[in-house]
Amino acid sequence: RSSAASDVYKRQIYYVADFQYVNAEGKTVVEDVKAFDKKRNKYRTTADFNLKWKLLKMRYPEVLFELHGKNS
Repeated sequence: RSSAASDVYKRQIYYVADFQYVNAEGKTVVEDVKAFDKKRNKYRTTADFNLKWKLLKMRYPEVLFELHGKNS
């Protein structure tokens, strides 16, 4: 019998990045562009995005995940 935490880890995460490529060093880079709120000095993201982003970074530590902001 598995625990709830391990069940969550096994579930698929559906995420479509804005950009994905291999850089000059051969490392996979995943980029996402979000609106940047200058007043709050942070990206405008949803709770779902934040959770998926954290889970992806934990699941794929060899991948470089980057957020880029566009002025809103």
